[in-house]
Amino acid sequence: MSEIVYQFEANHSAIDGITGGLQKAEEAKQEIETLFRQLGEVYTGQGQQALHQAHINVAQMMDNCITDLHNTQQQAREKQETMQAMDAANAAQF
Repeated sequence: MSEIVYQFEANHSAIDGITGGLQKAEEAKQEIETLFRQLGEVYTGQGQQALHQAHINVAQMMDNCITDLHNTQQQAREKQETMQAMDAANAAQF
């Protein structure tokens, strides 16, 4: 049976790396917002209304994605800290 080894530093780095993804998602959201605003100035009537609804839908999807990324990072960080504390407690028993 092989030994289970947790690489806490590598795990922390990976979890912290999610922050970069969050920043990129926020930047993409801002670019999309700008694009929809620009397109909204070009269209009128039903086209503008449809574009506005699409804008709302896309913004909601982006918000959900960003929230999910943030929650995933937080949950991973909490699990990592729990595992590290359990590992330290188990090691102290030897």
